[in-house]
Amino acid sequence: MRSSPILLLLLSGCALTAEQEKNLESYQSRASLYWEGGHLGQALGQIEMGLAIEPDDYKLLALQAAIHLRESNPYFSTDQRMLDLSLEEFETLWNMRSANSHDRRVLFFYALARQRQGMRLLSEAERLRTRGSFPTNIPDPIAAKEVQSQADQEFAAAQDMLQILLDRGELERLCHYHMMQLAIATNDSARVISEGDKYLKAVAIAQQQTREAIASTVVYGWEVEQKKTLEELRKEELDARAFLAERLNAEGQYEDALRQLNAILRLDPSRSADYYNRGVILRKLGRLEQAKADLRTFVATTSLPSDSPKIVDAIQTLQRE
Repeated sequence: MRSSPILLLLLSGCALTAEQEKNLESYQSRASLYWEGGHLGQALGQIEMGLAIEPDDYKLLALQAAIHLRESNPYFSTDQRMLDLSLEEFETLWNMRSANSHDRRVLFFYALARQRQGMRLLSEAERLRTRGSFPTNIPDPIAAKEVQSQADQEFAAAQDMLQILLDRGELERLCHYHMMQLAIATNDSARVISEGDKYLKAVAIAQQQTREAIASTVVYGWEVEQKKTLEELRKEELDARAFLAERLNAEGQYEDALRQLNAILRLDPSRSADYYNRGVILRKLGRLEQAKADLRTFVATTSLPSDSPKIVDAIQTLQRE
């Protein structure tokens, strides 16, 4: 079937010229470089110029939404305009393709946006349960239940997006880390532990690969960047192990919690609070002298005031025969 002259004219009018395509690729490239370097304002400038050429450019729209998410406030802030904008932009992108056809940047950062929205709703549900709405300030369990349901839907959506990435073998370390956080938010202890174990395996591989990159490079700037990456991975691992230790302790799995705390203090012996946490676990396991050694270190290194419940508890333990 032959196309009509009018249709051909419309199609040719929508096509970019070779110069426009070249400029668009340049804006995409520079926007990504600015993003990776943490220069978000410059990245947005490149995105704006690129979208002036092609308003529906998927790459630029994805990066724009990710930047707005990064610029958003923590979930407990009263100003959530940037998060709302990011969610709106990601929803537009989401409707462009089927779920499994999306770029990993869209899947990952949209998952993080839905996770943050879930935390925001979770906080609101707790407020409604305990304090109610202004001006009555009367607890409203019915409204709280509805908002809690909305939070659960956000968490489920985030989990589904991360699972697509895991099924594709992409961003495994980051996906397991956020899967663990989602499990914490939904109070799913079994998944916290399962995802935490998977994360620790993935972060060990990432650290080993980074060490190998440091050992093999002869470029000073690259070596410095890799060392920064290794330090970031170490901090991320410490946070994950702390999450796991807390949950394992709550579940009564004291030996497993102890293993996590041992690893934390091997990685960073300066973490005063974790000497207290390990001392408490050792006390629960009946290993009083070892517990006292950790609690002495905690009391000697903590910046908490002397009337802190943890200080009081530690001193009471140290005074035991």
